Amino acid sequence: MKTDISHIPKHKREEIEKVVSIIQSTQYKDMWAEMVILYGSYARWDFVVRDVVREGWNTRVYESDIDIFVVTKKPTQEKNIRLAREIEQKIRSNTEIESHFNIIMEDIFHVNKMLKESRYLYVDIKSEWVLLYDSKKYTLAESEELPKEYRKKIQQEDFDLWFPDADVFFNISQNMYKQWDYKIGAFQMHQATERYITAYLLVKTGYKPKTHDLEILYEKVTELESSLYIFDMTDKEDKYHFELLKKAYIEARYSKEYSVTWDELLFLSDKILSLKNIIQNLCQQEIGN
Repeated sequence: MKTDISHIPKHKREEIEKVVSIIQSTQYKDMWAEMVILYGSYARWDFVVRDVVREGWNTRVYESDIDIFVVTKKPTQEKNIRLAREIEQKIRSNTEIESHFNIIMEDIFHVNKMLKESRYLYVDIKSEWVLLYDSKKYTLAESEELPKEYRKKIQQEDFDLWFPDADVFFNISQNMYKQWDYKIGAFQMHQATERYITAYLLVKTGYKPKTHDLEILYEKVTELESSLYIFDMTDKEDKYHFELLKKAYIEARYSKEYSVTWDELLFLSDKILSLKNIIQNLCQQEIGN
């Protein structure tokens, strides 16, 4: 269990310490924090602090959010919501805290249920966590081998969450390039691709990497299933279009240099439609077995 945050720059550590103090000192009725956990990029050591990007005459500054997971004592959603709001208001009103903090607050019973079911967000948090405060009243659960039917229920829930969303983004991408908004069309296609892949990873393994990098996600699914290898990286045209899609996540929204044509979007659309159909069949087979 990690507790050390000395790898984080001093001014960020001081902000985190202020936020932990706010969390510890705030309660709503009989609800307060039992654990405070740092997760995400600041726990993994891959955070970005003021990455200045110049694009022509414009300058943009990118900085990682600080992710905090708060565990409370009992399943009272309304109290947790009110407690989280009070904490967020105090953080926003503190002029000494400049970073953006993402606060997730859930009760110990829900957290342990999700851990036992190997739900990816919770497994990620536990694997990378840095414990900032612990009342020592509760213990986080270990993952368990689930009964087959219960596992299939979770698979279906994951598929029903991610696959229809992917369809929505894919349909939006088609409308965008029909309206000549090719850059936004490419971004929406990236979002669709990420979600189709996520649906398969969750159904197949119960886990997805915490990344928007399509190269990493694509590598994961093609390792699991060779039929998903729809972009041949040894083929110059396939590789070029995949890079175009991969870069769309940031550059289609923020870079003046990013460019994509009607023909390139049509090429990508055909590829992603094939990916969708294969993933849909694979997921149905996996859930049905």
